Amino acid sequence: MAAGSHSDVVVIEAEQVGGTLKIEQVRDLQHGLALRPYEGRFKIAILRRFHEANLAAQNSLLKTLEEPSSQVVLILTAEHGDLLLPTIVSRCQVLNLRPLGLEETETALRNYWNIEPEQATLLARLSGGRIGWAIRSTTDTTELDLRHESVNALEQAIAGTRYERFQLAEGLAKDKPTLLTVLDIWQTYWRDVLLATTGSQVALVNIDHESAILQIASAITPEDAQRALQATRRAVTQLGQNANTRLCIEVLLLDYPFVKPFQ
Repeated sequence: MAAGSHSDVVVIEAEQVGGTLKIEQVRDLQHGLALRPYEGRFKIAILRRFHEANLAAQNSLLKTLEEPSSQVVLILTAEHGDLLLPTIVSRCQVLNLRPLGLEETETALRNYWNIEPEQATLLARLSGGRIGWAIRSTTDTTELDLRHESVNALEQAIAGTRYERFQLAEGLAKDKPTLLTVLDIWQTYWRDVLLATTGSQVALVNIDHESAILQIASAITPEDAQRALQATRRAVTQLGQNANTRLCIEVLLLDYPFVKPFQ
């Protein structure tokens, strides 16, 4: 199953994160599910990131969800249930997956994967308790590198001019899937700023940028931070609804507060 070669387990998803899962993929799946299991007792279908399925694909799956074969198990994953059609959710048993606690994640990274304490703390915070993400990041730094670039770009934008923000928007708009990941990272940053503006003792996620976060927090109000966080979330929703990518990111960057350059 891990190698993707089990004859009775099939995974379907959009070609890339932020892409679209199409009706043709669902129809191909339904054809395969009509066949009897070859090795196991069940045919297992995992539909990853099903919130990326277009309406036609979601509607196409309704009949299969309502009356699946006794030898078929369907597993849908989605970031949020409200991103799916209500008729999809009503036909499923909803399991809300919770992450590990940060202390548990950090301890596991130190004790079982021999990660240095400082790096273990950072990975635990960045992962949000997703131990698999944290472990992968110890050997594959791709996501960490993107996160580093994204946070630096955000900090430069906050201290930059409107012209510099438009330049950043132009570059980000060229790669929508990566942009969605960038916006997820920015949400964690504005969440940290919001916590800092209110004097909260809740642990920051981006602890390696704590100094900059505290400087930004000292220059804006909690309402400013809240608006920036809400604007980022709104941009993610709009991009999921096929809004104009460049216009969306330009409006977002202009919604962010302007703060004098900081060290």
